[in-house]
Formats: sequence, structure tokens, C-alpha cells
Amino acid sequence: MELKSKWIYAVLVVSVAFNIFVLGVWIGKGKKDYKHPPPSGRLEFNLREIARYLPPDARGEVREFMREKRPILRDTLLARREAEQEIRNLLAAETVDKEALRAALDAHASHSLRLQAPVREVLLGTVVELDHETRKKIADNIFRRRGEGRPRERLRRERDTERPRIR
Repeated sequence: MELKSKWIYAVLVVSVAFNIFVLGVWIGKGKKDYKHPPPSGRLEFNLREIARYLPPDARGEVREFMREKRPILRDTLLARREAEQEIRNLLAAETVDKEALRAALDAHASHSLRLQAPVREVLLGTVVELDHETRKKIADNIFRRRGEGRPRERLRRERDTERPRIR
């Protein structure tokens, strides 16, 4: 190959790679759903953070408890979303019906409390019986929202010390 054709080949490869990258970014931005923003950590307690520190037998109990509550939680979550939509509709209306808005806000608050109830039961029934060190770890992380993580290395270190890896 001549020197000139090598340069053309290299420029062509770089150009194709750049175009594929730009296309990927463009498609990725188009896939985002801006109508529904990501959840903002509305629940008061993060059950994942609690369960991370539970012993295996307690995790099984909590999992079974939450399985029993799933239909109620699903219906309550749907009702809360309906209340949220009602609040949006009332606020976007030409004139705001203050009493209807108050009722929708009260319904939303009521549904939110019902969603938090099972987690509170887990706290009162399971967590209070754990040893002090485990409760301290839960207390440090109970209000962590998704996306508010610890550095990965620290997470890996904690995970590796809690349960040894089998290789």
C-alpha cells in the first residue's frame, strides 16, 4: 500500500467510528422519556438498604412479608399515581378548584403513608432485634436514595468482608 492510501484508510476508519458514536448518542438521547422523570426517592425508607444488612433468615422473612403485601402495595401505588395525575390536571386547569386540589393532595398523602407502612413494620419487627453493629450500619444507610451510592471500591470491600467469595 502506498503512504497516501494508508492515510485515507486511517481517516476513513476514524470517520466511520466517529459517525457510529454520534449516531449512538443521538439514538440514546431520543430514547429518554422526559414525560416521566426518574423516581425521586419518595419513600421514606429504602428497604434495599435495610435488607442488605439483614441475616439470611431475616431476609427470607422480610421477602415473604413483602410478597404478602405486594397486591396491596401495587393497588396503593396505582392509586397514588392516579392522585398525582389528578393533582397535575387540577394545577394545569384554567382555574384551580381549591377543594378538589385539597382532596387530591390528601389522597396522595394517604396513599404515600400506606406505601410506607410495610417498611415500618419491618423496622419494628425485624430490625430492632438485630445486634448493635448491624443496626448502626442500617442507620447509616436507611435514607439513601437510588443514585446516592458509596464509592464502588468501598462497596466491594464491604461485600467481600461480609460474605467470602467462592472461587
